[in-house]
Amino acid sequence: MHIVIGLLVLAAGAYWWLQRGRNAAEAANEIVDMGRDAIGAARQWNFKRRTNVHPVDGIDDPRLAAGALAAALVELGGLPTQERRSALLVALQSRLDMGVEDAKELLVLSNWFITSCDGADGAVSRLSRRLKKLDGVDLLDPALETLRAAVAVDGELTPKQRDALTNVARTFGRT
Repeated sequence: MHIVIGLLVLAAGAYWWLQRGRNAAEAANEIVDMGRDAIGAARQWNFKRRTNVHPVDGIDDPRLAAGALAAALVELGGLPTQERRSALLVALQSRLDMGVEDAKELLVLSNWFITSCDGADGAVSRLSRRLKKLDGVDLLDPALETLRAAVAVDGELTPKQRDALTNVARTFGRT
């Protein structure tokens, strides 16, 4: 009898370790998929990483800079809710004239830009300067309308967002 119990314990232990290995493999696959999403979004927007250049300074498309600026401004209000994310996605499509997939990929790149700037505060400053350098003045209003549409879902602008908007206006000479 003790041999049968020993075999059952051995089988249960082997099953437990097998399940643990499968879970680790699934987690690794998810991480690889996230990397593929970011790389696919970068390729779609023709974003090329340059050596010794900050990722935001590598943006060549003013729509990408305007969309990322809007996403950073929304993130200044705290972690965006699902409703805000959906509203931001719809607003990006309508205000910046792009499809659903383009808007989703823009948000993936925006999150990377925000992370590479050590948060939304630094991203707003850098992205607004980059947008101005790309002569994207005509895209500033659509970016700000995108922010307002995303925020209108569940509240008003936070003090941090108002301060950031003041700094953006100052960058573009709209004091």
